[in-house]
Amino acid sequence: MHAPRCPSLAVLGVLLLPASASAEPTNENAVPWTASDDVQVDLTAYTEANPPEMNVTAESRPEHLGDKIVFVNFDGADMNGCGNKPQNNCSTIFTGTVLPFEGDAGHRASIVQVVREKVAPFGISVTDTRPTSGDYDMEMVGAWQGVDPGGAAGVAPGIDCWDSSGGQTSFTMINGNAEAVAEVILQEIAHTWGLAHVDDMGDLLFPTTQGMGKVFKDACIQIVSDTNLTPSSSGCSHHQQACGSNSRQNSYQELLMIFGPGVPDTTPPTVEIVEPADGSQFPSGTQVDVTIVLDDNQTPMLFTTRLTLEGSSLPEPQEQVADYAGPADYTFGLAGLPDGQYTVTFEVSDEEDN
Repeated sequence: MHAPRCPSLAVLGVLLLPASASAEPTNENAVPWTASDDVQVDLTAYTEANPPEMNVTAESRPEHLGDKIVFVNFDGADMNGCGNKPQNNCSTIFTGTVLPFEGDAGHRASIVQVVREKVAPFGISVTDTRPTSGDYDMEMVGAWQGVDPGGAAGVAPGIDCWDSSGGQTSFTMINGNAEAVAEVILQEIAHTWGLAHVDDMGDLLFPTTQGMGKVFKDACIQIVSDTNLTPSSSGCSHHQQACGSNSRQNSYQELLMIFGPGVPDTTPPTVEIVEPADGSQFPSGTQVDVTIVLDDNQTPMLFTTRLTLEGSSLPEPQEQVADYAGPADYTFGLAGLPDGQYTVTFEVSDEEDN
């Protein structure tokens, strides 16, 4: 019988009929995540420095509070000049080819993890899988084939007060550590929600990549029109509602107005042992390959796994803890085991510690 599928825990019993045990993943994806080196870039930009005067009310939003979906597209695409809707890879900014992002699965998952952390207070969900229907934003993450973006780390089609037009396509063109890439993603996509550049290096809307650990700040900050930090204003009425002025912006409070509060992810991940079958027997000296499948209600996900090997021939249980990106399947080779009966247990938690 196969080990049962259950949230966060999978158990397998095996019998070796022949020294210390080892457990190493054997598939190419099974590399614990490490962030890549930081990359310095010049600026981020949007195509309209000063949007026209708008007075869009909260009631005219195209989606209900909490319904906003952000699709982070790492796979590249041929862009089409059909507006800015993501469903058909439309963009008024760029109509060439966006190359696939160079980072591996772990790097991609770590970028999405940072994006999720920074939008967690708001009704926004983040995925690297294109939705099959409905409205969503798309952030293309990858270099433009044969095109020099002029030193820009990212670009967006313009400021869309109250996210009134719904889903749009914007671009991130840098590669670097997860924090650096995620901050560019969030600035560009936030322009399509109605947020402008501000004069605060700790806010995600600061117009250059200077600064670290940026957030959507809960403070009213001067709006600026360029990287020289020239004071400016924006016509979006959510600035007035949050700060009493069209020249100041509170990105945190304004995103709460536009999307509502976030809902914590309380769904646990699942882990299933698919090979070998529970109760399997092997000849003495055999390496036992154990294959697990990790899944979650959100994708991608960084999983923390704990493998515990127990057996009458071991002086004490042996454990291995590692982080892996998923959903995915991984194969672990158990080698060097003395003859005996063993129990293999996998525990898994997701980014929310479910």
